Amino acid sequence: NLYKLFGEFDKPFDILIDEYEEEIIPASGIQTAIQMTLDFAATASPEVKESANKLLCALNRANELGKQILLSF
Repeated sequence: NLYKLFGEFDKPFDILIDEYEEEIIPASGIQTAIQMTLDFAATASPEVKESANKLLCALNRANELGKQILLSF
């Protein structure tokens, strides 16, 4: 559901999200990822919005702890 959003993460975090890969959103980029996810969810279908909200929970927690996020595909 979130593959399009993850593709949007590529440029600002200098990563390339593809199948069978792991990528990291650094702690310094978590706030950007949160805003990008909120923007993405604003126009998404209910099913996609639910998935985005789960990602937002993880991003918010990482932001609280000052940690990075590891994305594994």
